[in-house]
Amino acid sequence: MEDDVQSIAKSLPIGQPLRFRYLLFLWPLLWDRFIRTGAREVLEEASKYFQKATREDEEAESEYKEGIDLLKDCQRGKGDSEDLEDCISMLKRSLELRPPTHPIRTTSLGTLASALFLKYEKTGSLPCLDQAISLRREALALRSSPFPATGRSLCLHNLAQCLSTSFDARECVADLEEAIQLQKEAVALRPAPNKKRPLALTILAIALRQSFTVTNDPEELDESMSCCREALELMPHSDSGRTTTLGNLGTALRARFETKGSTEDLEEMVRMAEQALEMDYLAERSSQFSKMHNLGVALTTRFERKGDVRDLERAINLFRGALEHPPAHGPAERAFAFGSLASALGSRFELTGSASDLSESISQFEKALKVEGISQRTMAGSMTNLGESLRKRYETTGKVTDLDRAFELLQQALELRSPNDRNRPKTMTALALLHRTMYQQRGDFSSLEEAVQLHRAVCKSRPLNHPERPYSLSNLALTLKERFDEKREEADLEEAISTLQEALSISADDSKNQVLILNNLALVLRDRFNNYADRDDLNAAVAHLWKADNLTPDASIRKSGTTLNLAVSLQFLFKETGHTDLATCDQSIDLLKKALDLCPPPHVDRISRLHSLAGAFSTRWAATSDQGNRTLALEYFRQASTYEPGHILLRLKYTKDWANFARSINDPSELEAYSISMDLLPSFASLELPVKRRQAVLSQIKDIACDAAKCAISYGNLELAAVFLSTGRSVFWSQALQLRPPLGNLEAKSPELAQRFRAASQKLEKSAYEDSDSSSKPSNLSFDSMSTARSLVDDWQQVLTEIRALEGFETFLRPKTFDELQESASNGPVVLLTSSLNGSDALIVTTEGVKHIPYPQLEYHHLATYAELFTEFLSATGEGSKKLTENQVMQLEILQQETRGARPAQGRNVMNLDQRFKSLLKTIWMAIVRPIVVALGLSKSTNPPRLWWCPTGLFVFLPLHAAGIYGESTRAECLTDYAISSYCTSLQDLLHPPLEPDPQFKLLAVIQPEAVRGSNLPMTLKELEKIEAHLPSPVDKHLVKQVGTKSSPTTVDEVLTGLTEATIAHFGCHGKQNTMNPLQSCLLLSGGELSMSRIIRCQTSKATLAYLSACETAKSDDASPDESMHLAATMMFAGFRGVVGTLCEIRDEDAPVIADGFYRHLFLRRNSNGDIAPDAKDAAAALHFAVKKLRDDGKEIRRWIPYVHFGI
Repeated sequence: MEDDVQSIAKSLPIGQPLRFRYLLFLWPLLWDRFIRTGAREVLEEASKYFQKATREDEEAESEYKEGIDLLKDCQRGKGDSEDLEDCISMLKRSLELRPPTHPIRTTSLGTLASALFLKYEKTGSLPCLDQAISLRREALALRSSPFPATGRSLCLHNLAQCLSTSFDARECVADLEEAIQLQKEAVALRPAPNKKRPLALTILAIALRQSFTVTNDPEELDESMSCCREALELMPHSDSGRTTTLGNLGTALRARFETKGSTEDLEEMVRMAEQALEMDYLAERSSQFSKMHNLGVALTTRFERKGDVRDLERAINLFRGALEHPPAHGPAERAFAFGSLASALGSRFELTGSASDLSESISQFEKALKVEGISQRTMAGSMTNLGESLRKRYETTGKVTDLDRAFELLQQALELRSPNDRNRPKTMTALALLHRTMYQQRGDFSSLEEAVQLHRAVCKSRPLNHPERPYSLSNLALTLKERFDEKREEADLEEAISTLQEALSISADDSKNQVLILNNLALVLRDRFNNYADRDDLNAAVAHLWKADNLTPDASIRKSGTTLNLAVSLQFLFKETGHTDLATCDQSIDLLKKALDLCPPPHVDRISRLHSLAGAFSTRWAATSDQGNRTLALEYFRQASTYEPGHILLRLKYTKDWANFARSINDPSELEAYSISMDLLPSFASLELPVKRRQAVLSQIKDIACDAAKCAISYGNLELAAVFLSTGRSVFWSQALQLRPPLGNLEAKSPELAQRFRAASQKLEKSAYEDSDSSSKPSNLSFDSMSTARSLVDDWQQVLTEIRALEGFETFLRPKTFDELQESASNGPVVLLTSSLNGSDALIVTTEGVKHIPYPQLEYHHLATYAELFTEFLSATGEGSKKLTENQVMQLEILQQETRGARPAQGRNVMNLDQRFKSLLKTIWMAIVRPIVVALGLSKSTNPPRLWWCPTGLFVFLPLHAAGIYGESTRAECLTDYAISSYCTSLQDLLHPPLEPDPQFKLLAVIQPEAVRGSNLPMTLKELEKIEAHLPSPVDKHLVKQVGTKSSPTTVDEVLTGLTEATIAHFGCHGKQNTMNPLQSCLLLSGGELSMSRIIRCQTSKATLAYLSACETAKSDDASPDESMHLAATMMFAGFRGVVGTLCEIRDEDAPVIADGFYRHLFLRRNSNGDIAPDAKDAAAALHFAVKKLRDDGKEIRRWIPYVHFGI
């Protein structure tokens, strides 16, 4: 055989790779013969062939040796990036000199792959990782199965390690699955007592643990731990690789603890990390990064379970120490370390409230996000952690931009989490907590609903033995409690209690979550006590809170919360004893002062401590009549109401509490409290919110303006009361109009600022309407829309500030003074009607001032009954509804007696629908409207003067314009005999006069005789005929017809385009009110729905009058009556100065009659040239006489009462 090999080697030319292989193969053959024979000449011959082989591979070997020396330096941390690049270049040249048939090409492949892998670890370069994988694959292919097991096992191991790393970077499950299979084969090729078996087992353990993060299969985690344990048994204690295996076992133990909650796993994890770090110190290794980090994580995990602060402090020091060393395995490790330090600092902040800890925590999370080359999973974790920290800082400082950024990060993090990601629940929890904070900030109920859904999903994903399940259950329960506070549904409260009881039963006694659970359980038990007055619930709540307070260290930031809850519960006990146990009250006050001291400014939650102290001192004042308690109560109410970092919704609630207390003791600060409330209103429904969300939050404060006005009236400040009503009514429209003010004066002063303001307003308005086309309930906002809107608001405010700096523009867009609002009465008196639980009143605004008309006998429940009956009468249809129910008769009798009206003329159960209306209208006349007529000194007239109604609260739902006594010939009188009625949503509606009458006017008639939904409306064509009959000739010059049919539908865009050019717009079609989302109330066209949200975007400079001959176009929204969320108000916002609308459904056959009378009167006016020029100011009179014609014809009240006029 030797001779054959020698003969072949000599026959091959120098440089041929096969020649090198045979020369190299001769060396062991000749060496073996030398051992057998001892012949020296054989040894010399073997040496000769070895030297020949070496000389022929000299260049490749030279490059290889230099490259591997540099690689070793880089692996030890001695070389820099330039050295690594040189190393890779040399190894690449060496590989090029060793083609696929070269006998030691496999070695070159492996070494170059190692260099490229090291570069990936240092830079995160995925192309380098991909090249390393490719080289490892080629090396494995060269080590086919017949090759010796040792060499193949090493190749399998190296490729598996690269694929595992690729999975970390890309989360490609196929990479991980292949890595596991390769590594299992590598382990099989290294049976015990093979020295390399422990390393192979460790790498397999890592891959299996990685797979567990994807599959959540506990068997994979158990197998991973078994591999680690076997590896440790096979390793000598001095083996440097033991530290890596200990670290991996500790990580696996932590994963199992997080799944099953075993204390044994927790303690063993810490022991493993301790052993690993001790071995590192004994070996004096230069890098301590991974081991210090692993022990820090283990200690942090134990702290989270047991709450031992010493674990937390040591963990922080270990994380800081780890970051002083370079990571051993790429950028992801460094990102983890930044995140771990940040989390630990955040935990310490929760204990101590140290602002510097929170600030540094956020800074470290920011660093983690900036690390390049980290995986999607790592990125999601960093985003989640940073989002949580920003939320905490917001709750401490009230900085709204933190809330915005947190929302952005958590939404993105959730998108990065796959459905099977075991950390997805953590991100969902963080997002749920943020939604709850947003609800507390704005009172937006949709945010609370989203929080409930997220918390439910998290609890569903947590098995019974999961250590985080108690915390998740507690979060869900607290959110359910808040929903109960909002909706008062008993099921929410009971579920909250049972959920917390489960959480407490599975929470370990040494768990730091126990304080949170005890707190929350006490709160819901206290709520149940409030509802059912079961003293056992209150006693249990107090007991839980004493335990929670004792378990919470004084240095903990949570101490303030537990102390507050305990103090408030003691106040409940004090009240339950009939205010006799002053010791309990004093103990409560002492605890409240402590809670306040533990929550210094500018912490957001300080406001609740101030308010609770106000409540405690007001209670003590009631028990003792001590003037000092009275003074302190008022002072704390004032501090709570003016505490700017506090949530604005809380400030509004607390000003109401202040006002109520001040009124109970006849203290004039009641007016101060309401003044603060009114100043807060515009900020509550900020322009940064889309219109749908703004409308939703305004429903939370629907009574505040009426209460404030009543207070001002009681102190004789009638002008301030009028301002309160004007400011607090139609906040939605008032804010929207700030984006569309007249800019003529500003154009003259500063064209540049006028243009900037116009551009900023248009951008902000466009942003606000982004979600308004949806027919769903108000939904959650994306971060992009929130942050964009906030930025646009900031830009708009900046321009506004510059405008107000101009001489003469200091009050530009500031709230109107009474002197300015009084101009609204220049064409006739305006009657402001207000009612609250404190009483009902009318304020008559005229050019001479304000006159007060009290309604001492008109109570809130009277108005509620009037509104209820009117709504029932309007909806009554068919024969079965023609008889008045006994209950309704009794209601009318009681109301008329209480408000000095006359009893119904008919006996019970004999009144038809028309008689019902007459009875109700008579009651309203006597109780509300007639006193106004008398106060104004009005007389019956065939050409009566104008009178505007600006109702608030429940008055909004009453037909004031139709009030009167009908059908009693000797006593018959009604408002229409004395005045022509119009309505306005606010005094501001009447401040700007319409355009001058234009003989070149355009009338847009949108007629829809064929209904896509509902019955056809053939009489709308008759309406059109009546309009054409009264238009001046030539009709085509003035009339733009859009007659929609099923075959030729009228589209929404066509109508909106027509509106921009129209002077008058007439709609003959179906209308629909959307009670769930008023912004989707609409006019039904044959080609679509023309909704409020679309009309709002329309802005016309030529509009003067809109006539909405459709159903429910002036019907107010029950949830926000003062916001005038109906189509008539929307048309006014779009630019029409007067609008004819309807309160309910109208009869198709009546529409042409009303239109005929209306346009006959409207087109009577001629200008000085004799041309017909309709004036919007004549619209109210035109409607007045048109309705009078229908009424005089003997039509039922239900047929003519719906028609109303709004505006000038």
